[in-house]
Amino acid sequence: MDWGRVAGEFWKKSAKQPQNVQIRNEPDFVELIVTLPRSHEGRLAYNQLRNEGTRFEIEYVESLDEKLAALDLAGFLAEMPFSFHLVRTPAAVAGRAMRGILEWHNGEGGRGRVTAVEENETLFLAAGALGLPFKLGGFHGQYLKRMKVADAQREATRTEPVRVAILDSGSDATASLRIKDFYDVEPAGTAHHPAPPAPYDNDGHGTAMATLIQEVAPTAELYVVRVLDQAKVDLWRLVAGIGVAVGQCRADIVNMSLGVDYFIPKCRCGATVVVRQFAFEQFLSIPVPGGEVPLFVASTGNERSTNSFNFPASTGKCLAVGAVDSGDYRTTVSNYGSSSSYYAMTPGGKEDPALSLTIVEDVGKGGLGDPCFATSVSTAYATGMLALMRGMSAYGHLSNEKLLDELLQNHCEMPAHGSSLEYGSGVVSFSATAAANASKSAAGAAEAATAPDTATAAFMIETQDVLHINRPLKLRPRKE
Repeated sequence: MDWGRVAGEFWKKSAKQPQNVQIRNEPDFVELIVTLPRSHEGRLAYNQLRNEGTRFEIEYVESLDEKLAALDLAGFLAEMPFSFHLVRTPAAVAGRAMRGILEWHNGEGGRGRVTAVEENETLFLAAGALGLPFKLGGFHGQYLKRMKVADAQREATRTEPVRVAILDSGSDATASLRIKDFYDVEPAGTAHHPAPPAPYDNDGHGTAMATLIQEVAPTAELYVVRVLDQAKVDLWRLVAGIGVAVGQCRADIVNMSLGVDYFIPKCRCGATVVVRQFAFEQFLSIPVPGGEVPLFVASTGNERSTNSFNFPASTGKCLAVGAVDSGDYRTTVSNYGSSSSYYAMTPGGKEDPALSLTIVEDVGKGGLGDPCFATSVSTAYATGMLALMRGMSAYGHLSNEKLLDELLQNHCEMPAHGSSLEYGSGVVSFSATAAANASKSAAGAAEAATAPDTATAAFMIETQDVLHINRPLKLRPRKE
């Protein structure tokens, strides 16, 4: 029996409308994300987790299939090798519950198998709440010139639209944003997909990020996925948001101007940080339906760290983006020091140490009067530049991985005072020369692909020459 197919149908049928449960973490409770294989063993474990939670003092909340049941994602999720489930347990017994779930559901004795259990961590925006409306200003124009955005926007483009998913606090319906579609996975229970799109934003941060991306890549299609309300998002909603971005939006690029800096090496169950990122990282390797794995862009964070990036930039599966000021000096709050092959800088703002760390460079202000500043900004700028390049004729033939290599190798400049440890590949700055060379290479490759191969051209032998073999054979090229 094809248990993979049977399990896929089982998860699909199980994706019914959940009750209106409140799954916010309470002080005395923690939430756990449980990953199961989509197999007979996973189904056995699911039945026990859902119906016999008293064994480990857990309460089953929902599956990711249930959370996204209102969207057209059943087939996409069923193709994944794992299913994902949210449970909650009293904080006092959380460690014992996590160990017990893993040890009991070990594939033996008909108890099924659990692949991973991890706490539903909380992540924070790379900048605080901004409020609405968001107004561009400050050094935004100067930063666009530094990145040579105008040169990039003059390049020839392809007809296929570039899809950018923005995982954030939403977008303001009154802002001058051209939103292609809007999804909301933040509320408890089933995700929402209003038709026609009805975006909203209670924070202002998402609106600011969408505005910056649109400023750099005005023709990109923006898909806003609301994963948080104000300032913070839990891992469960971020996983759900990435599922929407990949499976529903079919994004080319996913922007995450958020992160968490306190993933301690061990959690209460003893699992390492690698295990604790299991559910999230599954979605970083899944291609969009009929396409390839998107490019994920994440901020390094604003904790002034000199030896680490925030999660998820620290996974090594995202383009990690730090911030510089107008003089190409690293913004003092911008984290650095992780060993990542995919790390670059874009403008983000500046603090002045002489003025008690007053922010003296920003890209605008929100309704609360606070400046938009630091690695959130730089991440949005990097996403915009990647979207521009993804849409260029010069780079249309490249895979996403090759496109990222092109950005880091040929469209970044290392400041004279910089180092790879602090600045990665350098500061993003579009090179028209590199794009022209890429266009020539692409044109040459296309011409070579369509031209006849004269070195091995097939020849046809005339019938009369075959019949009269005493004559010299007359050969003519085959007509294409």
